Amino acid sequence: MNASHTGVKIGLEIGGTGGRPVLTLVHGFAGSSRAWEFMRPLLEQDFQLALLDLPGYGGVPPQPDVDLARIAETIATLLTQSVRGPRYLCGYSMGGRIALHVALQHPEVVTKLALIGTSPGIANDGERAQRMASDDELAKKIRAQGIEWFEQYWSSLPLFATQKELTPDVQSWLRHERLANDADGLALALEHWGTGHQEWLLPRLSALSCPTLLISGARDEKYCALAEQMAEEIPTCSQVAIPDAGHAAHIEQPDAVARELLSFFS
Repeated sequence: MNASHTGVKIGLEIGGTGGRPVLTLVHGFAGSSRAWEFMRPLLEQDFQLALLDLPGYGGVPPQPDVDLARIAETIATLLTQSVRGPRYLCGYSMGGRIALHVALQHPEVVTKLALIGTSPGIANDGERAQRMASDDELAKKIRAQGIEWFEQYWSSLPLFATQKELTPDVQSWLRHERLANDADGLALALEHWGTGHQEWLLPRLSALSCPTLLISGARDEKYCALAEQMAEEIPTCSQVAIPDAGHAAHIEQPDAVARELLSFFS
């Protein structure tokens, strides 16, 4: 689907039993709508799931010159057109940053918001510029060296070290999902939606009007600290650290994360 007035194409699949509240899920970098598979059986007991595929992911063609604001506007339009009743929104990592933009730009669209492993951006101008440069450099390498190289690089990052403890089947699934990415789609996401290309949102969080849940993996110290910072600014906020989970808590401990989401949105 796409919102005609924004020109941005985003994949949208709404599944589950009709008549239930709709929970919209926004995947992270190098992910897709399939990233929620491990939580899906639990969540579908209470919700219809609206699964998004961002531009360049999950078979949606890459689109140049699409920034966070236009993506947020497109998602807000799709939710307005497609979801009746309360609109529950959840995003992971990059998807969490996008979901946060939706809630800040279009507060009337989001009834409740959950963010998993999400950053409000980078406060220091110099550090943000460095991150922008590194995002752009990684984009060049992905285009030049391809998805096989990217998968090996991405899976070796310290951020995902805890995933080495997952079962072989889950690790194989993660590798398959990363290899399914489009090189240009990844590169464009880094160049336009990377953390270095995002404004510092912490000063704006006091304006967030919807109840918000911040989830992080207890072994992901950086994002636990960021969640604490964000929780201090958001007027109606709860924060949960998932035991025995790193950055991708929804994959490493899907049942625990699903229970938190069910409790919060119900």
